[in-house]
Amino acid sequence: MALDFDARGSIVYLSVATMPATHSESWEPRCSSPPFTNPKRWGSVKGWYCGILIGVLGGLVVLPFTRNILAAQWETSLTSGYSSLVAPMHLSASDDARLEWVANAEPSDVLVQMGFIAASLDHPFSPTNFPGNTLARLVGLIQKHPNVAGLYALLVRVALQQESSEGITADVSLDPVPASRPNTLFSIAPQRAAILDIALRRGEQLEPKNAFWPAMRAWLYFSNREEQRGEKALERIASTSRWDSHLYEQVLGEWRLYAQVFGDQGALQKIEPLTLLSFPHLQALRAMAFYVHDRAEQDIAEGHLPQAFRLHLGLAHLGTILRDTAPWAYEALLGTDLVLIASTGDGTPLQGEGMVNSLATWEPYGRRYLTLLRRSGEETQALWLEHEIVKSLKLRRTLGLARAATPYDGVPPGVPLKALFSDWMLGVLTLQQMLGLLGSFCILGCAVLLIKRFPQTQLLVFLALAVLFIGLLYLFSLLPSMGCALGVLISGVLLWLVGLSWLSNRLFDQEEQRRELSWKTGVLCVVLATGVTAALWGGLQAQIGQMHPLARVLSGLDSVGPHEDQAQMLVRWFFGLSFALVVCLVGGTGSLLLKHRPLEGAFQVVRSLLWPALAFMAVVYLCLLQVTIRQDARTAAAIQEAAINDREWVLTHTLSE
Repeated sequence: MALDFDARGSIVYLSVATMPATHSESWEPRCSSPPFTNPKRWGSVKGWYCGILIGVLGGLVVLPFTRNILAAQWETSLTSGYSSLVAPMHLSASDDARLEWVANAEPSDVLVQMGFIAASLDHPFSPTNFPGNTLARLVGLIQKHPNVAGLYALLVRVALQQESSEGITADVSLDPVPASRPNTLFSIAPQRAAILDIALRRGEQLEPKNAFWPAMRAWLYFSNREEQRGEKALERIASTSRWDSHLYEQVLGEWRLYAQVFGDQGALQKIEPLTLLSFPHLQALRAMAFYVHDRAEQDIAEGHLPQAFRLHLGLAHLGTILRDTAPWAYEALLGTDLVLIASTGDGTPLQGEGMVNSLATWEPYGRRYLTLLRRSGEETQALWLEHEIVKSLKLRRTLGLARAATPYDGVPPGVPLKALFSDWMLGVLTLQQMLGLLGSFCILGCAVLLIKRFPQTQLLVFLALAVLFIGLLYLFSLLPSMGCALGVLISGVLLWLVGLSWLSNRLFDQEEQRRELSWKTGVLCVVLATGVTAALWGGLQAQIGQMHPLARVLSGLDSVGPHEDQAQMLVRWFFGLSFALVVCLVGGTGSLLLKHRPLEGAFQVVRSLLWPALAFMAVVYLCLLQVTIRQDARTAAAIQEAAINDREWVLTHTLSE
């Protein structure tokens, strides 16, 4: 009888494969089904999700403006706050070199050159050679463009900035008393005075109706005690009709310069030169006004009433022109000061407590001079001055309301910065949500591999505790960082999942039949995570806007540079990782209820939701970016209009509010 060895071999193999375990050989348990099942046709759908994600991000990279916003938001999502958004306010050495390189590459662009010089006034790039380099560059620019009046005004600003810095240094090192009297006139060095005189003369030739030039010439002459020339310059102000210190050209030049160096970032980039804008000429004019007032009081004491009346009238004319025609609110406010100084005295409180802001508070200080005018037969001048005083006090009250209404110092009222900050930070948080989901996939995947390689969970518990301890140690030390805050959150979630896995091993038998996690569990995780994230973002939108690095700087929270404390770091990461955290926690807890290892279950949920969630977040980011771009356009238009005529903008929006 012939035997079929092939058939016999297969029978033996099957009998061995199905043989029950004995005490002499180990038995591996039957492989369990995967803890998470995807819906049907999942493979074909996942390609669409990948295409959506790549298409959205790739399309944003192609366009320059959206690429700049994406890069800035990406940078903000990974840092504690410093980014190119606040670079104009905190210039580094590399930024200085880039600014100078762009300025040198555009020698014929007058606005860019003016912007570079104006930026150097706000941020002295090299304190040792700043005055010489800036002045030499400006003089060379004037020689190339002798008919641009704004260059001569910028030269005056450079000289005033140098006088201010040198005066402060002298006061601190030699005599601290003059530093407490900012309204004192100091003499100008002869060489600098000669350069200023030439520049102011040329500016007055180019713009004979602009009161800026004779006013600054009067300041120059009175500073050097050239009384007659100062009085003549002050009298010429009456023949002028407007005031323009050409600050807008400097701001516009800074906008162009920063856009070329850091990329066009819209309204957020435009607001910074306005907040950094200085007005050194106002302090000079204020000091001149008190000096002229003292001269007039001396003339009154000596009986030279006509001479005293001319000095007071010249100051009043300068104040009314500033008040009514100056394009900047600070200049208009100084105009009201000059009108009050012309009708009162050095002891008049023009700011702080007891400030003169109504006719009743002005009368104890100014009624004496009006009475003197009427006794001297100058009834017309007295009536005119009294009328101008009422107008000045009304404007002071309005501008005081405007200052109280501004959300940030130096920002005109009515500019919708808060809405822009909120929309902008929502985009940053969306990018963080995408990064958090990718990070969760990688971290949980590594944790699952460790558990498979080392079945005992003590190692993972030790690693999670070590990361948590080290993160807390550094987070609450003197050098907290965003990385430490992120490590604390990650190690805390990982420790929770490892603890649930240990509890699962204790509660359930390894060979017990367990229910499978269906794709409905993933849907539940998505619904809960989306609901929690939407509730956080919608309910705390104002707080989210305050997390913007520029908002923190403008609010005075970061005096030196953008920085956040430990609690704010943890809150910011929680806002940015809420979706991934909820998915991990819900997925792990659901796995425990279904008698699976929570760590593996959370990983399976994250892996199955990775591509659809990323595609969904990319679409959400695209929608938020469209809202941000529209809000940025509205804010940029408001900033542009406010910069062209800051005074009218402030008055219009203060009265309308």
